[in-house]
Amino acid sequence: SVVASIMTTAAGKYTWVLWGKVTVIDSGSFFLDDGSGVTIKVVAPGYTVVGGDTVSVKGTLDVSTTPPTLTRQEIIMRN
Repeated sequence: SVVASIMTTAAGKYTWVLWGKVTVIDSGSFFLDDGSGVTIKVVAPGYTVVGGDTVSVKGTLDVSTTPPTLTRQEIIMRN
């Protein structure tokens, strides 16, 4: 889980790939619901996904924010 205590150390050391359902929130970011009960904010200016899409998002993870934030490097559609 991205909210596990070990993630405080691990998040900044790796590039992460998270996947789930998209909820659009504004023109530069959206929420990703991975089904675990933790919602991730994805910063992705210029993204082309819509609410309800299933995607994988690769990027850098910041767990010091609420909700945890993934800054997108790549989005892969899974529909």
